[in-house]
Amino acid sequence: MAHLVAQIVGAAVTAATGLATTGDKVFDNLFGTFQEEDLPALRVYEGAEAVEAVDIHADPLLERTMDLIVECTAKASAEDALSLVRAMREEVEVAIAADDTLGGLAASCLLAGYDPEVDLEADLPILIGRMTFRVRYFTRAQDPTVAA
Repeated sequence: MAHLVAQIVGAAVTAATGLATTGDKVFDNLFGTFQEEDLPALRVYEGAEAVEAVDIHADPLLERTMDLIVECTAKASAEDALSLVRAMREEVEVAIAADDTLGGLAASCLLAGYDPEVDLEADLPILIGRMTFRVRYFTRAQDPTVAA
């Protein structure tokens, strides 16, 4: 079985698939660039994680808090890209909030921030709206593949 982080990212991808703005254009690959036909699209990946032991048994319970990043990417005129990314943000927030345990894998998954980035080098502006969700989950030290 995969590390719980991979399962959490997969659950977020599933939750974000089928939205009106992006359909099935949801990717969990941090590397690579989008092709124009891929846009608008979402990219979902894990960010930083903090881990703290909750108890000191032979197989300690670990409380983990990780950043789950969802990038909303659109290429269009400036006004259209902004409107589209705002619509994508709304859809993603609603989709994640509908099951903030991501199928029981996490104790919680809450929006913690948003950071926009603009690329003006292309023929049309590319807007990336980076949403950060704070995911709190637990595992045992000897088995990071199962939620505890």
